[in-house]
Order: sequence, then structure tokens, then C-alpha cells
Amino acid sequence: MRRAWLGLVLVVAGCGSSGGDDDVAIDGAVAGDGGPTVDAAVTTDGATSASDGASADAAAGFPNLPGPKLFRFGHMQASGTGLPTIPDFLDVCVTRTPGGTPVQMYAGTAGIGRFQIGAWRVLDVGNYALKVIAAGGTCADASVYDATFSQINDATYRRYTYLLKNAGSGSTACGSIQRSGPSDVANQDIVFYSDCILNGGPTVTFTDGAGTVTFPDPVSRPLAPGRSGTITMHFANGSPPDLTRAFRSATGQVSLHAYGVPVDNNVGMLLCDDLAAPVGHLSLCNAQVRAP
Repeated sequence: MRRAWLGLVLVVAGCGSSGGDDDVAIDGAVAGDGGPTVDAAVTTDGATSASDGASADAAAGFPNLPGPKLFRFGHMQASGTGLPTIPDFLDVCVTRTPGGTPVQMYAGTAGIGRFQIGAWRVLDVGNYALKVIAAGGTCADASVYDATFSQINDATYRRYTYLLKNAGSGSTACGSIQRSGPSDVANQDIVFYSDCILNGGPTVTFTDGAGTVTFPDPVSRPLAPGRSGTITMHFANGSPPDLTRAFRSATGQVSLHAYGVPVDNNVGMLLCDDLAAPVGHLSLCNAQVRAP
């Protein structure tokens, strides 16, 4: 089995990790399928449906940006029990260390809303300090959250997604690094699952007439194109209730993100086409991705 992604637990000074919640990334141009907070300001991109479903995502190319490394940021923190209050829309500044100048990733935009993932941005190879700020601000503003990441200093990996899951204490982020190339996505769909659920991740499966495929966190699974079935997110003891989503595999690469707070029965799943052209400053994540 070809593994196109490798999940990595982020090491953050002063923060521990809660089992099963370390590796994930969420994002979306829509509230997700049955998820918590609706991002009303988001624009749904109906024109992109032709690149989903059973067709290949060839229009975006691979990769869809030049440069040595690609980075994106996702706002995965739900508003729920035990979570601190942070802005609904965020931006992020990254500084190459040592001695780099801060670069604001989504300046001039509305920022990254809850359960949205930003578009890919080009970064040089290196180690970086990360500073999360309120959208509309500058890199000189007070931080919402600070961390470091070294993943794009590794020659093996091409793309890195940083997802902020909990800006308070404890496990804070779920990240993923991608090493797939054009040959990996040829004639199959690569599905990467990331668990951004706070304290209690679900079991996620795809089922069709040919059988059931389980998506472990954070491992990729290949699917032959044209398989039409259902993705199910199941919690132990049936609480919260199962979430389901119709899914038809294509040729390309997608990421599936579970997010929210189970104790509040406030969870959702978000599916993103990781090779599609962006929707403004956001990655393409909506109900049309791989819809039958």
C-alpha cells in the first residue's frame, strides 16, 4: 500500500498531547457536513463541481503552486465546553528561523474562519516560528497562539498543513505532511484522514458494494476511482450520533477532517480536494467535493 501522507505529532513548548488527537488538519469553504458553527460569510463555489465526483482533478496540476515547499493553515477549534474563546476568523504569521522576517499568510483577506482551511502558500525550506493572530491584524499584533514547526525543513516532504484545534492548554494542533507526487495519485484516489475531535475521536469508514475501508488517523488510504458509497463517522456508544456522507472516488487526493466537541454532541466532518484550485484564499472544502 502506498502511503502518500505521514501524520506528525507537533511538539509545542509547554503543551502536552491527548491520545488520538495529535495529528489532524481541518478546513473548509463551508460549515462541513453536519458540523458545529456555520460560516455564513463563506462563498460556496458551485463552479468547481466539474472537478469533483468521478472525474480526475487534472485542471489544478500537481503541484498547483511553484516553489520548494507549500504551507497552509486551518482553524479547527470549535466553540464548546472547556474551550477558550478565540476569534472566529484567524490569520497566521510565519518567520523562518533564525533571523527571518515575519510573513502574514492571508493578509488582505477575511481570514480563516472556523472549520476552514486556507489555500496553499509557498515557503522556503527551513524551520519556522508560527504566530496566530486575529484576522485583519498584522504580525505586530498580540498573538492568539504561538508554536514552532520544522516539518518543511525535511527534503522528503512537499506540503504541510497546520490545523489549530485548541488554543488553550493541552493538545493544540493536528498537522499533516504530504510526500506524494504525480505517480502516487495516478489512477487512484488518495484519502487522508485527520482527527481534530477534542477528547474522543471517532471511527471513520468508507463502505460500498465492494466492502469497507477504515481510515485510521493519520494514515492515507488509496481507493480505486469510481467507487460510490458512504463515509461514516461513528462514535463509541452512539454518542454523538453517526455522521454520514455520500462519496464517489475519483483520481487525485483528498483530506477528510473530523472536528468538534463530542461532549456537546457538536461534531462534523469536512472533505477537501487538496489538488484543486483554491476558492479565493481558501482550499476547496465543501459538500460538492467527491459528491456522487
